[in-house]
Amino acid sequence: VLDPGHGGDHRGAVTAHGAFEKDVVLSVALHARRELEKRGVRVLMTRDADRTIELSDRIRIANEAGASVFVSIHANSSPLRPRRGVETYVLSPRSSDDTAHALALLENDDGSRDRPEMGDVTGGGVSMRPASDLDLILDDLTLSVAHEGSAGIAKSIQDRLGRHPGLGPSRGLRQAPFRVLRGARMPAVLVEIGYVTNAEQSAVLESPAGQRASGE
Repeated sequence: VLDPGHGGDHRGAVTAHGAFEKDVVLSVALHARRELEKRGVRVLMTRDADRTIELSDRIRIANEAGASVFVSIHANSSPLRPRRGVETYVLSPRSSDDTAHALALLENDDGSRDRPEMGDVTGGGVSMRPASDLDLILDDLTLSVAHEGSAGIAKSIQDRLGRHPGLGPSRGLRQAPFRVLRGARMPAVLVEIGYVTNAEQSAVLESPAGQRASGE
């Protein structure tokens, strides 16, 4: 199952040129579906058009379909305009760093409000504890063998995208308490395909060629 982030009323991040994350990641997911289907893989999508899908419904779709893998596709943003690169996340009760924690807060908000700058969430880089309602996010994860394959899939995605000159560099594998990954009965990852607030990377992600490369 491919899960293009946001959609409908939830626009996600805004690119350096005024496009919306929801549209960029949908195009990337459609390219990815075509590539996978060429290889004989059956692919379902949580959305294949610009419509609102709640976070809880995304993983429910994958679970009900008996999916073998769940990949949620997003694009990142930062108040540090030069920042660029690919990051891939697996579910964890604690974030691997302040950046991962701030990102989880934004994505867990379900996109129902305009996305604030990353610095507004982290307080300029001051370490923050995860919100209390996220502390129990992995109660069931330690009992589930479904997530044992998440790290391997995340590494494969990260290595491939990180080598692409328009999408890289690789910013590494990370962990965060993403709601969209909670409850998955299969390996599940969230990939941030690049920083749309970086003018150069934004141009790549908005272009048909860049979206096709991201989906490959």
